[in-house]
Parts: sequence; structure tokens; C-alpha cells
Amino acid sequence: MKFKSFVSYKLFFKKSVLEADKIITISKGTSDKLKKYLNRNADVIIYPSLDETMLNCSKFNKRLFDFKYILSVATLEPRKNIPLLIDVFINLKKEGYLKNIKLVLAGSMGWKNKDVLKKLQAYRNEIIYLGYVNDSILFNLYKYAEVFVFPSKYEGFGIPVLEARNCGCCVITTDISELREACGEGCIYIEPNFAELKESLKNFFLGKSSCNYKKKHIFLWEKEVKKFVSLIF
Repeated sequence: MKFKSFVSYKLFFKKSVLEADKIITISKGTSDKLKKYLNRNADVIIYPSLDETMLNCSKFNKRLFDFKYILSVATLEPRKNIPLLIDVFINLKKEGYLKNIKLVLAGSMGWKNKDVLKKLQAYRNEIIYLGYVNDSILFNLYKYAEVFVFPSKYEGFGIPVLEARNCGCCVITTDISELREACGEGCIYIEPNFAELKESLKNFFLGKSSCNYKKKHIFLWEKEVKKFVSLIF
């Protein structure tokens, strides 16, 4: 995190947690860490959810590109691990894989991303960086992507994998509890390193592996908000 944020957390986070009347976390993984590091139980887990207007991805029918693409949606900052995805993508390209496949990145600018920007410039013919996009564009991106890759090092939950899965897109993501909660069964889980991400992408495009979504995995705001109401009142 940024140094200012680091100092702020060091000074105030533990005190705030211990003095709080009620604590909400956005995943069981985060709740478990709260207990492990601060010995404080969360009062309730309220999952980030999908807007009901976005539940039916069949209505998003606009192809934004005339080529096949790998998609990732993340703020450009260190913990999102986008440089790893770029390095793996370019390496597979150089080895003759991923012909006619491009990498599309969506998400706001973060911090400490000079190296990422250099890579985007160096491979601008193969990688498209869109920056922030609205929901309509985002869900069309999910729907028509070949695969969604989210190799984040740490998440509190990970709503992009939930959104991508809901749109029927196969998801390759980091094997941590928070992302397993967000993506559910059937996603492809990896350790976020070069070898595993390369192997998973290679196997996917060779048809040796795929996602296996046997049932829906959706969190609804209507249900989650009721948890909040019952906690407060």
C-alpha cells in the first residue's frame, strides 16, 4: 500500500477495530484474518453483491472487438499482479501460442505502476488498456472474453471474478479463500506465479482444461442488506 496508508493503518487500525461496537467483513477469509491477527470476531459477513439489473448477461450483446481476447479487470497497482499476467501473455506469444489472441485490461490507474505502463507501451499492438469502463461496457467485455484472468496477490473479496463467472466467462484466479468465496466451484485456481499461470493459460487454450460451473454462484444485495439491517436494528 502507499506509505501514507501504511502509517495510518499502523497508528489507527487496531484501535478502531477493538473499539468498534459492530464489525462487518466482506468475506469469511477477511473475518478469519481479523480473528487471527486482532482476536476480534466479525459480527456479520456481508458479501459484495451483484445489482439485479446485471444478473442477466444475455442482454449484453455488443462485441467491442473483432478479435479474441483474454480479459483482466483490476486497478493498476502492485497487489493486482498485472505485470505477471503481461509477462506470461508475452512469453506464450513468443513461444507461438495465443495466435490472434490479445490481452484486454480494464480498470483505473492505481499507484507504483511505472513498469506496467512501460510494458503497455512496449506491447501496445498486443495489449489494449481501456482504463475505467462503465458497467455496460464491462459486462459486454466479460461476455465475449475467451477467459478472465485475475492473478491478484491479496483480496478482501474479489467482485470481478463473481461478475465474470455470472456472465459465463471461464475464470482463472488466485487460490486464496477470499477469491474462492467470490468465484465458487468450477473456477480454475492457481498460485499467482509465472509457472502456474503460464501452464493454466496454455492448457486452457489447448483445450486441456476448462471451467466447470455446475450451478449458479450469486450474491444478491437484497439478501445481504437484510444482514446489515438485522445487525443494526
